[in-house]
Amino acid sequence: NEDNKVSLFVRYIDIVTGEVKSTIVNKNK
Repeated sequence: NEDNKVSLFVRYIDIVTGEVKSTIVNKNK
């Protein structure tokens, strides 16, 4: 199911970008 793959991919990207953002915030503190 292509829709399933896309939603999983988007969720994975959200997790990765979330980690990157939190890392940047921690460096700025």
